[in-house]
Amino acid sequence: MLDKDNQIAQNLYEMRIHGKREFPFVIYKKKFEENKLKYISLHWHPEVEIAYVESGKLEYTVNEKKYILNAGEAMLVNRLELHGATMLEECTWYAILFDPKLVYSFDESSIKRKIFENSPFHNIMLSEKSIRMIKELIALDSEATTYELKALNSLINVYIDIFDNLNIESISSSSKTANLRVKKILDFISNNYNQRIQIEDISKELGLCRSEVCKLFKDNLNTTFTEYLSKIRIEKAIELLESKETNVSQISELVGFNSPSYFTEIFKKYFKVTPLEYRKVNLKKNKD
Repeated sequence: MLDKDNQIAQNLYEMRIHGKREFPFVIYKKKFEENKLKYISLHWHPEVEIAYVESGKLEYTVNEKKYILNAGEAMLVNRLELHGATMLEECTWYAILFDPKLVYSFDESSIKRKIFENSPFHNIMLSEKSIRMIKELIALDSEATTYELKALNSLINVYIDIFDNLNIESISSSSKTANLRVKKILDFISNNYNQRIQIEDISKELGLCRSEVCKLFKDNLNTTFTEYLSKIRIEKAIELLESKETNVSQISELVGFNSPSYFTEIFKKYFKVTPLEYRKVNLKKNKD
């Protein structure tokens, strides 16, 4: 499935099934290009995600750690982990998402307990063997009668490869308490980005002092509250700019900026063009 418009990013904080309900598995083909949206901000979902870079270079953030994925590299991110992506070079990459129940089948399964519930890692870089299986998975004919069986077989073999060669010392870890707090912060921003919210509003909502919230942003998100809020608003503005129905002034108000001029200033910071110029260029590309 070509995901040229970053459709996953439109539901960053929504617990939804990717793929079909009868087979919750999907492969998104994604492209990051200059003068287009070049990042997906931190989010989480109940599906496991495998990111594979076909060409270019991608920075993948999981919890507080950053990873550089070059062409031909891949990583697996567990369910409910905070993660996001930023373009380092123009790149084509795949996001493979699946409900882990496809692998463990039923709730009382020992596979669920041993592999998923007690997983010793939050994320892990995949071996060359697993990457070959991922490339084969991407190349499968989705119309074939055996597609689902072959896709499931590939996922199982990736897990077998991971756990057969697991090096505990190389596994990254993160603070569960901090992770939960950050999720709550991002959820609050997702629900209120179009309001005139301030960091004090988050402090009050979560029962944390202002300095604690600032530290969570710095230590876990490597950014500030203001910077993160601006990115979320710009992401939402992109969705509206790629339609013809809403003018720039209305978009500015809908996504929470206090004036069209400030909206334009922040937009140019990320894209080097005005919102109107962005709309013209990308509407033309869509026609072409």
